[in-house]
Amino acid sequence: MTTISILLGAIAIYFTIYRLIDWRRLRNIPGPTIAGWTDAWLLRHVISGRLCTKLTDICNQYGPLVRIGPNWVVCGDPFEIQKIWGIRSGYSRAEWYKATRLNPEDDNVLTTLDNKAHHRLRALLAPAYAAKGMKDQERVVDEQIENLINLIERRYISSESILKRCNLSRVMQYLTQDIITAVGFGKATGYLEADEDFLGVLETCEKLLAPAHIIMFLPKVRRILESRFLGPLIPKPKGNRGIGGLLNLIRSHVDTRYGDAKTQKNDMLQSFVESGLRRPQVEAESLVTLFGGTDTTSTALRMTIFFLSTNVQALHRLQREVDAEVDNAARPVITDSHVKTLPYLQACIREGMRLWPQAWLCFQKFLTKIKSSAI
Repeated sequence: MTTISILLGAIAIYFTIYRLIDWRRLRNIPGPTIAGWTDAWLLRHVISGRLCTKLTDICNQYGPLVRIGPNWVVCGDPFEIQKIWGIRSGYSRAEWYKATRLNPEDDNVLTTLDNKAHHRLRALLAPAYAAKGMKDQERVVDEQIENLINLIERRYISSESILKRCNLSRVMQYLTQDIITAVGFGKATGYLEADEDFLGVLETCEKLLAPAHIIMFLPKVRRILESRFLGPLIPKPKGNRGIGGLLNLIRSHVDTRYGDAKTQKNDMLQSFVESGLRRPQVEAESLVTLFGGTDTTSTALRMTIFFLSTNVQALHRLQREVDAEVDNAARPVITDSHVKTLPYLQACIREGMRLWPQAWLCFQKFLTKIKSSAI
């Protein structure tokens, strides 16, 4: 009993000293008292789903630099954030990013932590994201917008006697999924035509969002989940529904670009293949394109439409500007260059994205000199 007591006491002393060292390192930065000793404050608001608004609240309360955990500091100063994200800032990506990968064996542009490796990978991907050498990309996008218009006219035009409700929140997800797959893989998935989440991907992703967000702040839990013992539980590319179905869909697209019967298309996937990436990397980057591009874009669309619907004056002014241009347009969907000349529409887009950024995530950066993290 005495030996066990001594052992437990030694462990308690060790953790007390360890925490004291952590606390002293950032003791000059204000914040909730408990945040200096434990991640409990941070995890509490992550689990509740209110971390995004809580970070704004504490920056208003304590100032532009606030301690929210033993090794976490949130920065609310836009000028300092620009410095932190600079190429030679001295900051690098923390393990937080690792939680965004589905395949623990292959990193992608989001999960590569080493700065030099990340810059090399970005250079390989740049031609695809800049649409270098790709023709008719605007036409491809216009086709999906026309599909959106056809869907609304076909199913959601109300009459005096019948009110037809349209879940624009979901329809915007269908639109962005079809646009990204058309531009990225040369063929739209077909959500707008089906007017349903027929692969179950959107529903699955929504269910996984909360636990995935929590795991981002628990690197030890992530390592356990990625261990060889639990590896078989990670989704595999099989079936036609859920995450497995999505991975299978991406693999089927990639399959067409390799082998004796390979095809070549004018899309992002072809650019990935020709960049020199290994095939597993091509699959990993394709998944990033689909997830990152669709969710962020649909969030921007949904929230901008939501804010406009709550401001009748702004909505009517925007309608007048758009109607005047559409009436004189020579095509069903006005051109991108034309859209950029509409001042009120551009103002609404920017204001919507200001009020509700597309990604409410922490994007943890690590500064080696003081072993602390910043957002």
